[in-house]
Amino acid sequence: MTAVSREQAGSLELARGAVVVFSGNALGRALGFLFHFLLARLLGASAYGVFLLGLSIVNLTASVADGGLRWGVLRWASMAWGRGDRAEVKGTILAGTGLGLGASLLAGFAVALGGWVWAGSWFRQPDLSWLLPWLAGSIPAIVLTTLMISGLQALRQFTQATLLLHGVDPALRVLVFGALSLAGWHLGGAVGAHLVAVLATTAGAFYWLRWRCPALHPDVLPSYTVGPLLVFSFPL
Repeated sequence: MTAVSREQAGSLELARGAVVVFSGNALGRALGFLFHFLLARLLGASAYGVFLLGLSIVNLTASVADGGLRWGVLRWASMAWGRGDRAEVKGTILAGTGLGLGASLLAGFAVALGGWVWAGSWFRQPDLSWLLPWLAGSIPAIVLTTLMISGLQALRQFTQATLLLHGVDPALRVLVFGALSLAGWHLGGAVGAHLVAVLATTAGAFYWLRWRCPALHPDVLPSYTVGPLLVFSFPL
């Protein structure tokens, strides 16, 4: 293949990736709007506000618990993939997800304990006392998904990453909440929809990285770069 042909192929791949990301973002926003519209209509203002408060606490905790590793994995794995170093790609993704899982488990336990002990009285919302511990169970899954999506993006798996984040996740939220609300589970249905969507997205990301990505093939022995990964990630 000539240099011109390689450049044309790279431009075509970039254009396709841009179309997929744009379309996926548009679909995700539309489904997200529909989910929150249903929440507001079926839960009422008070319960909807309590759910958003709990969700905000969980999302903020998850964004801190990953320690900036999402950017570290994206950078180091993409650089290794560009060099053709599959061992470093695998080691970077495994190190990032392992460290993120440990931190997120601690963060999830802290939020669950806080929700049970003081959140209801602190925010003067008794429902938080049972809602927050359930939502806290999604923190490890959120962090793992974020890190695995960074791994997919580093390997130029834009279609899969976009489909999971902006297709599977919001679609499941709408479908599961709709089904549970019809069964009479309103606030509990919102929590259930969140948990199902997050866990399914995590499982999907793991499937693509483990079985559909050649960089993480079992025959590839990982090469870890934990020190540089942490030095780059933590300041972010």
